[in-house]
Amino acid sequence: MRKQQAAIIALGAWLILIAISMVLVQIIEIEVFFVFVFIGMLVITKFMEPKYIQPHYLRYFWILIVIGIVIFCLIAVQKTLQNI
Repeated sequence: MRKQQAAIIALGAWLILIAISMVLVQIIEIEVFFVFVFIGMLVITKFMEPKYIQPHYLRYFWILIVIGIVIFCLIAVQKTLQNI
């Protein structure tokens, strides 16, 4: 099995685990789901990338990571302002 296939399977399993966990604890919020998906995506990407070369697709993936960080910060600010 190639690294890319293993990464897809791992991310899919992570998404299913998050969804089932959220249903079991009865906390279904898209913001929480996004944060956990983003964390899983970062971890899987870190394990997937080669050590000495950078494939072309990873350059664009870092753009997605930056967009995810911005969305994460917006969610954190919104939740903080709701609690004030």
